[in-house]
Order: sequence, then C-alpha cells, then structure tokens
Amino acid sequence: MQAAPTAHDIRAAFERIESDALKRESAFERRALRNYLLHTLLAVTRRHDELFEFDTAAQEPDYVFFDTGQRVQGRQAITAFHREQAANNASLCAPVDQRVAMGAWGFAAEATMYQYLPDGTLHRTPSALVWRCDDKGRMKSLRFYPAAKHDTVRLSGTPVTTAELAAELAPLVERLRQMK
Repeated sequence: MQAAPTAHDIRAAFERIESDALKRESAFERRALRNYLLHTLLAVTRRHDELFEFDTAAQEPDYVFFDTGQRVQGRQAITAFHREQAANNASLCAPVDQRVAMGAWGFAAEATMYQYLPDGTLHRTPSALVWRCDDKGRMKSLRFYPAAKHDTVRLSGTPVTTAELAAELAPLVERLRQMK
C-alpha cells in the first residue's frame, strides 16, 4: 500500500522549485519559476480568487489538457475551472518530484503529479507540462501532457486536507509574493 504524501512532503517539493528559482542567474528565469510556483500554490490551496492578483499571468492565458482535449481560455474561465475542480473535490493536485528545463520562451517540466480523489484513492500520474511566458515571465499558456500510463493506489494514512495544505504552504506563498 502506498503511503500518501503529507502536507510536509508537498511543501518540500514546492520549496525545491523555489530553491531552483532563487539559484537562477537570469531574472527572466527566476520570475517565470516564481510565477509558475505562485500560480500553482494558489490553485492547489484553492485560493482561486487570488490566481491573477500577483501578476503571474498575461492578460488572456490559456490551459490545454492533452489527455481530455479540454481548453480553458482567459482569466475568468481559468478561475471558474479551478472553482469547479474544488467543488468536485478533485483539485488537491501537487507535483512531488519535478525537473525543469528553461528556455527564452518559458520552461518545460517533468513531474509526478498526485491528486486525491473523492473515493479515497490517490491518483499518481507521470506528466509533462509546458509553461509559455511573455517577456516578463508571466504565463501565456500552460500545456499539460499526462503519461499514457498512470496508477491509482489505495492510501495508507489520511489524505491531506485543503486546510492542512493551505496552512503548510502559507509561508511559501508569502515569500513568493515578495520575490522579484
């Protein structure tokens, strides 16, 4: 039986991305990683109304999910998408091991994404994503490519709640808000 990632495990994964961002010499790369991290943290902790408060995205960004073919365009639609995921109790999703490759256009990443499902299982999916940026490192588009193979496992332990995760990640959100 798989042990569920704890709120501490998830925070540590996000802090590794923060550490990577802080080590970057390029201001563009630091800003792009900071924007991605802050946007993702706000989504994971269900702070949907703050998703676009901190200049993390261009005016009309879009998401495309290649497993479902779903496309979500614009700030209002993206916020509504995250609200709907939360209402369906399907949005506690976090990258626990992530590798990033930067370019002048943004970055690509490989990660294992974990999502708790309402039936008490943990969905683990190796994935890739592409985060395209404008010249200020703000998201223009997010493309999500889950691997064809994934697994769903029964959890040992208690799934992380949104409240636990929000409390664990709050200091990181505040640090990122200050990061240049």
